[in-house]
Amino acid sequence: MRILIVSRASYALPNSQGGADAYALRTGLLLIPRGHEVYLVGQGRPGPAFGKIRFVRVPTQRQVTSRRRLAYFAKGFLLSIAGVLTAARFLYQHRDEIDVIHSNSNVGALVLKRLFPEKPLVYTLHDPLVSRRSTSRSVLERAIRIVNNGVIEKLALKGADHVIAVSGEVKAQAEQLAGVTGKVSLFYPFASLATTGGKAPPPDRPEPPRPFILSVGAQTGRKRFDLLIRALALDGPELHLVLVGNGPDRDHLVQTVTDRGLEGRVVFYDRVSEPVLSWLYQQAVAFAIVSEREGFPTTLVEATVNGTPTLYVTEGATPDLDGDLSDFFRVIHSLSETDIAEAISSLSAWVDTNRTHRRTIASWARTRFPSGDTVASELSHIYRRVTDPQSPSGPTGASTKFVPPASAPAGPIPPP
Repeated sequence: MRILIVSRASYALPNSQGGADAYALRTGLLLIPRGHEVYLVGQGRPGPAFGKIRFVRVPTQRQVTSRRRLAYFAKGFLLSIAGVLTAARFLYQHRDEIDVIHSNSNVGALVLKRLFPEKPLVYTLHDPLVSRRSTSRSVLERAIRIVNNGVIEKLALKGADHVIAVSGEVKAQAEQLAGVTGKVSLFYPFASLATTGGKAPPPDRPEPPRPFILSVGAQTGRKRFDLLIRALALDGPELHLVLVGNGPDRDHLVQTVTDRGLEGRVVFYDRVSEPVLSWLYQQAVAFAIVSEREGFPTTLVEATVNGTPTLYVTEGATPDLDGDLSDFFRVIHSLSETDIAEAISSLSAWVDTNRTHRRTIASWARTRFPSGDTVASELSHIYRRVTDPQSPSGPTGASTKFVPPASAPAGPIPPP
């Protein structure tokens, strides 16, 4: 089958931030061995990382890297439009050569379905439609959420022939708030990041001081890296923090480092290659993500597959993750720097007493997150069903779900 995958076109591929773009590339790589012919719309230049994917390049070298908030969101929207226009032009020229459109952008799903109503369209919904409580400092960011989630997202969901949600909460919101019951599948992020062969940072990027906590993601208001920095100030002076990503909050984060007297203890990397990111996961004492709202962060999967103890801090509900999952994968629902600092200290203490933890954690992750083969198989079922609604083939969804705490064995899984 011939699939056109549309990314958000926010970052040049491959990339270490912008989860939806990375997800689009990785999805394409999974589908190739299944015999699908894959075209990918995005930024970047073709290279070994794209395998046999046929790359449809968005003609721009701009990325969402501005540190001014208005410019950041405006550029993100314009890049998304550029990606949609590139996809539309390609479809006008090759209309008969594409069987299914798979969009990771709500703007892409909305516009392309209107322009090409005869083409089956699958839309992956990466983020929740609502946040339980927002503490973002930016009024602009909150206003953008209202328009994006309340209008564009709902229209995209209603127009899509099938929707893929990345968590149970996201699926429930799509069904309840957008009224799209009966066409939503639940696919958790899959473990595809390389876990071996990670390389140390190149000579022009010195290795970070150790021990360090790692956090990855776009530095926007809902990703509360500022709380992570403040929590670091409450922990022992030997601990460091490595932040991978960029965004409009960077200047605020740098100022927070200065205000807390943490110069030399916090390291910023704008972006890194996937081998270097894999290396950072493997060298980190722990991985932490602090966010007001997320779908199901791909970084949680990447960290645990690489054997890294993980802390997820969010005010939002996480029905997929709630409960005492393990000593090395923790979820707390408190945007409090004191609670975060205590959780980091507890996680670090566990690492100190479990020197062989990496194989244990990697084994645990592979029993709970879907494999690439599983996701590719389920996607193939969905593509067949949207192109032929009478086809008996359809997604089961059973093996693409995160194993909930109630059915997971108590305590760590012993190393194989």
